[in-house]
Amino acid sequence: MSDDDEMDEVMAGLRAQFRARLKVDGDVMRTAWRALAAVTSVDARRAALKQLLGAAHRLSGSAASFGFAPIGDAATPVEEALRAVLDPGGALALPATLAPLVGELLALCDAAKPEEDSPPR
Repeated sequence: MSDDDEMDEVMAGLRAQFRARLKVDGDVMRTAWRALAAVTSVDARRAALKQLLGAAHRLSGSAASFGFAPIGDAATPVEEALRAVLDPGGALALPATLAPLVGELLALCDAAKPEEDSPPR
């Protein structure tokens, strides 16, 4: 097996692990988003926002490295909006633009297919 073949195999494994992580991050984001609609305490709202931010941050920072650039591109504005919401002293009010951004990100995570693990040609 050549070094290139070994690297392709390693990258395919990493892409598969990343794709599996997409489900986890998607579940975290869905749970946090639902919690935002249901919670009333500031602490619970902040905790849900931080969970959502953590998942968006992971995706924004690493998706392109594993061949999922559209997911990273969709995660970046979610991360930026959440950072603004969580800015110290902020009211934790969600901008109207956040819901469609989160929806797009979740749709892209859900759409990741096993064949995306094939090495680029």
